[in-house]
Amino acid sequence: MHLYWIVALVIGGISVASAGMFFGSGSKRQPLAELGFVDVPSRLDPYATREGEGYALFSFDQTPNSIFLMGSNRPVSEVLAIAAWHRDSRAAALKSLTTRVADRTDNIKWTTQGEYRVGEGVHEVNTSKHDARIVVREFPDRQLTIGHMTWVKRSFSTQDQIKLIEATAASFEQRVPVADYLSLASDRPRLLTERYRAALRKLLAMRTVPYKVDGPIVERDGTLYDCYIHSHWGEMITAVHPLGTLPAARSFRTLNPTTPPNVPNWPELVTFQWDGEEWEVDGTPALSSRMIALLNERHHDRTRAYFYAVASDAPQPFEPKEFRIDFLWRAIPGLNDHFKRGDLVQPLQ
Repeated sequence: MHLYWIVALVIGGISVASAGMFFGSGSKRQPLAELGFVDVPSRLDPYATREGEGYALFSFDQTPNSIFLMGSNRPVSEVLAIAAWHRDSRAAALKSLTTRVADRTDNIKWTTQGEYRVGEGVHEVNTSKHDARIVVREFPDRQLTIGHMTWVKRSFSTQDQIKLIEATAASFEQRVPVADYLSLASDRPRLLTERYRAALRKLLAMRTVPYKVDGPIVERDGTLYDCYIHSHWGEMITAVHPLGTLPAARSFRTLNPTTPPNVPNWPELVTFQWDGEEWEVDGTPALSSRMIALLNERHHDRTRAYFYAVASDAPQPFEPKEFRIDFLWRAIPGLNDHFKRGDLVQPLQ
């Protein structure tokens, strides 16, 4: 660790030893990815980190547990955000951090107090409104920006917020230079996607299913697999399992029988019916045009509706934990049984 990143025991007149008083009920050491660590008030929980575009934004917030604040949006009464940035991305980092701490706060009136920008506004969430204060400071020599928002009624003064930001800065323990960390962060999506793809390949190999983009559609144990480039999701693989047919009807409803213990939910069902001119697809999963064409070649009776269970997986820039195709495999025995019994789908009269 470079000595110039080690904070002397006093920053802005606030000693590390006394910093704890500004963390209320205490603080918790929180990681900032590979960049380092920082002390955060224990009442705040980590929120999703944003990386890329020349900066990274870490934020921590508190969700009040009052039932009177609940609604379609998560209520947040306090936010602490920390941005690390390339020098040519300083303005973008400041804008992103300010947007985060000022989220849902309207009619903000900004003033300047020394190195701090202070904003007063009204924070609105669901059906409640709260006077709120936002305090932001940049630390150019360290390529950091720190901001804090709180509802004013929580008895935080402007000086309390300033002291909290100073104490947060004082607690920052840097492990690598900002440029090195941002280089790692910018490459993270590619590495995570490769890891996801490797795990997906390993899963498919268990059933000798090849993972070759734009390779031929293959069939294994009655299930069809198509690896291709989707117009929206990009590279993906889709598994299509035929369930059977029923007499054609104006429409069908999907029932919801209880899933087996190892199946979190049933895969999506797709129906093909002849509409007088062509086979019409009812359902919204990702089926390629070539898969639809192949299935249509197998639809020989226009008086019947053909049903399929469908699952897709697309390599994504996050750690793989579960795969939809694996869910489909687990669900196939139950799907087949329920379809034969007639309690999976029924025609609407």
